[in-house]
Amino acid sequence: MNANLVTDAKFAFVIAERKEYKVGGGNEHIRQWTDFLGNVKMYSTPPEGTQKIHENVWLIPLSSGLPFLSQLIDWGGSSGVSIRILFLEEAPNWIKYPPDAKPADETKPS
Repeated sequence: MNANLVTDAKFAFVIAERKEYKVGGGNEHIRQWTDFLGNVKMYSTPPEGTQKIHENVWLIPLSSGLPFLSQLIDWGGSSGVSIRILFLEEAPNWIKYPPDAKPADETKPS
């Protein structure tokens, strides 16, 4: 673990984790998940530079994104949704697989 995580971290890779469905457990976990996603969509605007990777995954620059990160943690806590955070010193170098694949909108015929 990096001893200087607090001072060296520049990004937070955040995953909101949906609870696993249990047979006979009712629909409470679905309501909690829906409430969490609804709060994120309705009441927040991710700061500039944030990459929304999926509806529940973000790469947040800490220089401008601490209020947004705090909101995610707060909504997760009030909705029963676990928030996992990986602090990074640098933005990740994403790889594309397959490397020569074109984005979906470029592969459509004109």
